[in-house]
Amino acid sequence: MKNVFIRTAALMLATTFAAPAFASDTQVKGKIFYDFSQVNKTIAGTKTKTTGGTLSRTYLTVKHTLDDTWKVRLTLDTIYQAKGTPAAAGKSIAYVKYANLTGSFMPEFNVKIGIIETAWIGHEDHLSGHRYLSKSFVDQNKWDDSADSGIGAFGKVADGMLNYDINVVNGAGYKKTSPSNSQDINARVGLSVLDGLTIDLGYRDGYRGTKTLIGGVNAPAKEAKSTLTQVMVTYGQGHDFRVAAGYAQHKIAPTIGVSTTDKGLNLWAWANFTDQLGAFANYEEIKYSGAGLSKQQLTTVSVDYKANKKVKLSLVATNIKNLGGTSTNKESIVGLYSQFKF
Repeated sequence: MKNVFIRTAALMLATTFAAPAFASDTQVKGKIFYDFSQVNKTIAGTKTKTTGGTLSRTYLTVKHTLDDTWKVRLTLDTIYQAKGTPAAAGKSIAYVKYANLTGSFMPEFNVKIGIIETAWIGHEDHLSGHRYLSKSFVDQNKWDDSADSGIGAFGKVADGMLNYDINVVNGAGYKKTSPSNSQDINARVGLSVLDGLTIDLGYRDGYRGTKTLIGGVNAPAKEAKSTLTQVMVTYGQGHDFRVAAGYAQHKIAPTIGVSTTDKGLNLWAWANFTDQLGAFANYEEIKYSGAGLSKQQLTTVSVDYKANKKVKLSLVATNIKNLGGTSTNKESIVGLYSQFKF
């Protein structure tokens, strides 16, 4: 997989720079997340400590304009696998994050097809501006995926006061794009009624790729319907500050077994004190519905330094209580996190 990523990236770059006529309508961009941190974790009474640098994410993106209506995007994504089988843990795995065609017809109506950005996660990441520190709440807890295979429509109406992003997707995310026996709805509707104020409602419903036919017969033991509803309100002014409050409810209803409904609260805020210095704070809690589970609580604070338009550095401290809903589990992280791009 790594060799495929390297060969594809080299071809993308060579094609772009070798043909000036082609390159005039083409953008090549890259983004890298790297942290040097210490992680202390206690799981079932066993303490572990790891220290060092992690290349947590890299993105290489090519965007090409075909004409006034159609654009193509390809993004290659490498992810550091902290967990998994002994053969996979601790290694970087390459994926195709986005591979899509976008048609822009008017502000009120646009379409996308392929491996597309889903409705919520990228939108919240853009507002928070701190994806390089951690994933957004529903992404981190695997309640939603940031990209998936499918089709969608998006746009802004009423002079931008209302915006929407509605997608029909396979449901299993961009890491597993094979078709299933049903399609999921992944949607967001946003309101911007006052300057600086955003109100977003999110809804995702479906089987997330688990509804399949085996030998022409449904496989209920493998099926689980997942429903996610959420709301987020943010307020901010330009590049000065933004504060947010969000609530999410995630229900899993297996065809065979007991349904669960987990609920989450997310509060975050960032502020820039000067052109280069700022701060970020994030609080999350999850109330698990399973018997005997505790409420997980996560707190992250950072001091941010913007070296220039392409480089961000942050001193970060994260503390997690009742990790996974178990009262004896906890985790703390301190480190230097960075985002640099070209």
